[in-house]
Amino acid sequence: MLSKKSLPAGRQGFSLIELLVIITILGVLGTIGFATFSGTQGKARDSKRKADLRELSVALELYRQSNNGYPVTGLPQCSSQNSIDFYTAIAQYMSGGSAPQDPLSSKGRYCYYSENAGKSFRLFASLDNCSDPEVIPGACSPTNWNFSVASADLQIAAALGSPPAPTPTPTPNPLCQGLAAYWKMDE
Repeated sequence: MLSKKSLPAGRQGFSLIELLVIITILGVLGTIGFATFSGTQGKARDSKRKADLRELSVALELYRQSNNGYPVTGLPQCSSQNSIDFYTAIAQYMSGGSAPQDPLSSKGRYCYYSENAGKSFRLFASLDNCSDPEVIPGACSPTNWNFSVASADLQIAAALGSPPAPTPTPTPNPLCQGLAAYWKMDE
């Protein structure tokens, strides 16, 4: 026969203070876990963006070899029309037949524009993690284009201190002003 053990007299459950302490501890642990998880997700999206720009750069080099230049855009600035034209031109040079897009669907396509009549290009992405060492100085906002990959001639010019000016010199887009950092393809 089973007998029920009862609580000692006067001890019918947890006190209010014990419950509040447990709830507080669980809340703090949940907040720490959520913050860590959110930061990790942002870094993962940034890694994907960097890999996408590398892949797009390789496809652009294949395009250049086939067409004696990079896809030509209108003005050298970040615009939706430049990106649409770029994605259309580059699709056949991508594995799977389509160019990658930003991991967050709200951001859509990466920024692309050509310079020097298709002899140079720049690609931009918006990284979530502004403390990333490759974020362009002064562009530390996930809403701005804060990470760049450029064609080899622009990388060499940037290493020498002055990127070549496009001909003719256009009015710059505010989203792309002041961008002076370039990422080398071989790193």
